[in-house]
Amino acid sequence: MSRLRVSLLGTFQVLLDHQPVTHFRSTKIQGLLVYLLLRDEKPLPRELLAALFWPDESESTARNNLRQSLFRLRQLLGDLDESTQPYLLVTRQTVQFNPKSDFALDVQQFLQAVDSGDLATAVSHYHGDLLPGFTCDGLEFEAWLRQERESLHHLAIETMAELTRDCFQKGAYEKAQSMARQQLSLEPWREQAHSQLMQGYALAGDRAAALNQFEACQTVLQNELGLEPAPETRMLFEDIKAGRFGAAVQLIRPPIKIKHNLPAYTTPLIGRELELRQVSQMLTADGQRLVSILGPGGMGKTRLAVAVGLALLEQFRDGVYIVDLAALAQLDEIAPAIAAALNYKAPDKSQSLFPQLLTALKQKQLLLILDNFEHVLAGAALVNDMLQACPSLVILVTSRQRLGLTGESNYKLGGLDFPDWLTPEDGLAYTAVQLFVENCCRLQPDFALTKSNVAGVGRICQLVQGTPLALLLAASWLTLLSPAEIAAEIETSIDFLAAELVDLPSRHHSMQAVFDYSWQLLTPTEQTVLARLSVFRGGFTREAAEQVTGANLRLLLALVNKSLLQRDEANGRFALHGLLRQFAAQQRRQIDSNNETLMAHCQYFAQVVIANAMPVDQLYAWIAKHGADRDNLHRAWTFALENGLAEALLNLIHGIHAFNVRQGIPDSPMIKDAVQALQQHGFSETSTVMRRLWLIAQFVGLGYEDSQEIITQYKNVIPILQKADEVRLLLDVYWGIGFVLEELGDPESIAYFEKVYEMTLELGDEIQIKNAEAYRLTNRVEFGLLDETIGAQLATLLAYFAPEYAKSDISFRILLCLTKMKRLEKAYAQAIEYGQRCLAVGQYWQNVWAISRGLYELGQIYTLMDLPGAAKQQHLAALEWHLAIAQTWQTLGQLYFLALNIPEWIGGQETAVSILSMITHHDEANAYHQQLIGEALPPIRAEMGEAAFAAAWEAGKKMDFDTAVSLIRSALSSQS
Repeated sequence: MSRLRVSLLGTFQVLLDHQPVTHFRSTKIQGLLVYLLLRDEKPLPRELLAALFWPDESESTARNNLRQSLFRLRQLLGDLDESTQPYLLVTRQTVQFNPKSDFALDVQQFLQAVDSGDLATAVSHYHGDLLPGFTCDGLEFEAWLRQERESLHHLAIETMAELTRDCFQKGAYEKAQSMARQQLSLEPWREQAHSQLMQGYALAGDRAAALNQFEACQTVLQNELGLEPAPETRMLFEDIKAGRFGAAVQLIRPPIKIKHNLPAYTTPLIGRELELRQVSQMLTADGQRLVSILGPGGMGKTRLAVAVGLALLEQFRDGVYIVDLAALAQLDEIAPAIAAALNYKAPDKSQSLFPQLLTALKQKQLLLILDNFEHVLAGAALVNDMLQACPSLVILVTSRQRLGLTGESNYKLGGLDFPDWLTPEDGLAYTAVQLFVENCCRLQPDFALTKSNVAGVGRICQLVQGTPLALLLAASWLTLLSPAEIAAEIETSIDFLAAELVDLPSRHHSMQAVFDYSWQLLTPTEQTVLARLSVFRGGFTREAAEQVTGANLRLLLALVNKSLLQRDEANGRFALHGLLRQFAAQQRRQIDSNNETLMAHCQYFAQVVIANAMPVDQLYAWIAKHGADRDNLHRAWTFALENGLAEALLNLIHGIHAFNVRQGIPDSPMIKDAVQALQQHGFSETSTVMRRLWLIAQFVGLGYEDSQEIITQYKNVIPILQKADEVRLLLDVYWGIGFVLEELGDPESIAYFEKVYEMTLELGDEIQIKNAEAYRLTNRVEFGLLDETIGAQLATLLAYFAPEYAKSDISFRILLCLTKMKRLEKAYAQAIEYGQRCLAVGQYWQNVWAISRGLYELGQIYTLMDLPGAAKQQHLAALEWHLAIAQTWQTLGQLYFLALNIPEWIGGQETAVSILSMITHHDEANAYHQQLIGEALPPIRAEMGEAAFAAAWEAGKKMDFDTAVSLIRSALSSQS
């Protein structure tokens, strides 16, 4: 018997080693287990799970909630015991329930029995619907659960019905009756089950029970649905009543044919499960009789509409019919096209067709799919007339542009989901990758994601932004090119995405043709604006569009309505599909040969950076406000480099530096490019522009370059700036020296922060004075220069910054300093309060350096309180944060920090030295790490002895990153 047994049908029950698991802290953890169990076929991205279960939380809060829930779930399942096979496969990016683990799931047993044809066993596993009444305050999860519940319910009903038919064939009439009753326990209104039960009674010779069952059927249908039994059921009743159906006579009736003209596709529909469900729900909701699927060409609108029609066949008594409007040229061709699709022939050829068609449809319960309506938009009035005249008619439209009717409900169809990163293991978690691989496998049956091709596949999906047609066209080149080569060709030109596929309309033979058609539908003004909007990268705001392209709100709305722009309702930003941007850029180069739009774009974003300059250290707040424009800043930076725009470069570098800090990316290559560009455009090394650029280079090198070299460079430039009376630049130099010396633990930094404070007093800017005062005081505390007033002064400064800068870097620094002071005073309760506030700031911005500093202080406090378990949890949490969101080089810094500061808790001094050796020899270790480790080693070597130190150091050369992490995790997880 399996170690883990889970029941989801009828009730929720988890047994581990025969013992019930009941201590789920929340229904969200239960829901998470359910979701992972039922989707164990592939790894699921963490961001998908976080958004699914915590949709109303910020991304960082949702990811943190997921992290904690996974930890608790692993505890419940015994996964923290590394000696057993884990039930959850957890990486930094994905989570998967281990399908190879020792478990049994009733849903899986039910489905396996159905697939194997063992219907009796399948029915025995179905103890009820999937988690009836279960809720966890997540609308998307609950919608998914309803869909799963309905799917399993439908499969169970059909399985029971099929088993009932088998029983009839075998003459097992009592068993057939039992199966029919089981169907009715799930759906009392299921007319087919009533009919089967009537037949079961009649064939067993109990005609009275059969007739009574018809009356029960009639009552239920009337009470529940307001309907009468179908003619076929009534005919069965009459046959039984007249003695024409029973043990001696068995009538076989042909099945009722569902009416439709929907095409049968030769390829599966991939990645549109959610869209299929949502559109189906819209069409079956009360009062919604007109739904339009809107999207640019190539998104798969027709394919989705057909899938919806097939899914709803049983909902429409008179069928589902599709009408292709793509080939129509005149409005008066619409009615004949609909009539032809319905196989309707007007009785009076002398009269107009449309009124006769309306008369024929008045009593029909019909779903009509009007495909490619953008070709005949002026025919929207005809759609309105049909809906008003035919109360049971429902219409589904596919179009690149909305119809503009008051009763129209719009469903905007975007691309399939695609990855920002990709590995062979998690690649198929993305529907765009699934579709591309499916297309490739039809050309090369042995094609699969591998380490050698996964990057190319991921890049293709990114470039086409999950557009299904583009993925099909890209895959058609696989016989000649590798995925990496295909991606390179797409980046070069949109013209590459073309193929002669005979079963596709000519307008879908290339993405160029798709966009050409949309372009022709625009007015000249709309064409000009769309072309100029191609200058943006990663989207844009309404203000940016107005300033750079001259677009007003009316023009932007027109492009949105024509599915050429997308608008994010949450933040109001607009976006242009990547392939459409390529096409529009071609048009822009024809109308804007002097690069006026590029110049306007560069100047706008250079001014955005300066206009939102930070009066105090507010780096992460700036990122939060302008994070969506990172690509625009880089686009503007490139143009400024190419054209030697000095002021623009100096402005833009501050914004790009903010993003680089967040991502752990060095700025030195960017600075080098700027220096070369300005030199080529005639700027001398002694110009103010070049000096400012040099100062920025020194500042952004902190944490990456050799600190002593930076200090030397700073000090050498001081007399030059003093002579040139460059006061502002000189102030920046003193700031920089103070930062570096403090980080090195050199008390000389005190003098430099005093100088900074004096200079800001002379300049007279209040907020800069307060900022400098805060750094001056916290720096003094760092080196033990405490007096009775510093704590009060820092508290006053904290209150000063609180209204606007409560989450700023300077507030974090003050909180960290107060935490240390209260720790030294042994006022542990206050120290913990300040430490947690400090940690909250770091977590708010997901700044791993700030998070680790806050957690380290809390760990020190718990150590002094003789709470080693709690202390270890803080250090372990700091490591987990790094592994979750940091770059490798940043995590190396955290390992170094732990090895130097708490060697006794990570396995002893020998282990710590091995880890320091691993860091020193790691490819991503930077000069700063190596400098600090080099300075820390001599006393350690002396304490250990040369032989022991050398052995530990050599062991570290053979150690890899994952081994070091595992060692520290294991040590910190121990509560002793």
